[in-house]
Amino acid sequence: MTQLIWDSVSPRYEMGVDHGVLYLSDGSGVAWDGLVSVTEKEETSSGGSSYYVDGILYILPNPTSDFAATLEALFYPDEFLDYDGFTDIYGEQVRKRFGLSYQTKTESGYKIHIVYNALATPSDRTWNTQADSADLSVFEWDISTIPVAVTEVAQIKPTAHFVIDTSLVDPDLVALIEATLYGSDTAAPQLPDIHSLLAIFTTFAKLIVDDHFDGTWSVTGPDTAITINDDGTFSITYSSVVNNGDGTITISSL
Repeated sequence: MTQLIWDSVSPRYEMGVDHGVLYLSDGSGVAWDGLVSVTEKEETSSGGSSYYVDGILYILPNPTSDFAATLEALFYPDEFLDYDGFTDIYGEQVRKRFGLSYQTKTESGYKIHIVYNALATPSDRTWNTQADSADLSVFEWDISTIPVAVTEVAQIKPTAHFVIDTSLVDPDLVALIEATLYGSDTAAPQLPDIHSLLAIFTTFAKLIVDDHFDGTWSVTGPDTAITINDDGTFSITYSSVVNNGDGTITISSL
């Protein structure tokens, strides 16, 4: 038997938000300075009804959820006006859907969050008479999304929120993704559709895990990542492979 040991691993934490980017209807990106916070949440549906027999619960539906968030910002790019319901001088117009990305810091790097098919609903706004000391108003929007079907990965339900943990991804791949999202000397910032984003991972992949869904799986990769041991077993050493310390490993892939 194995006894639990506390404080034996480095704590995992996440904090802060920066590198906000607004992606317009054509996929082009503009920096969102002034982003104060992103409160991630879920819009949950019951998934059905519970059923009892002789007073005993025997069917409990699994609730489904979609990504939602609340954005707070001191200011926003002019391009966001179209997505906040303004057309020329007219307010309360039909709002358009947009894309969004931002970063959160972790103990070992940062995560890149990518949001698709977002729709903003502004909260109430109060304008007070100016006093001796001015307090900046914080803008706030509730964000809802339409999930995107992820056909390339089996058993993954549609989602509008994708998170790339840079501590688990090859640095060269991170650089390629950031050059796409944030632009480079030769290309403008662009939000790739989800299929193009996954294609970047697939074409760049150095370590590929195939789950055969029969209790077996196979791994292909460079000799520097996979070593065949003398006893017929093999070892995997790669940035996306984590030894859990209990005889199991976690491999992060698509």
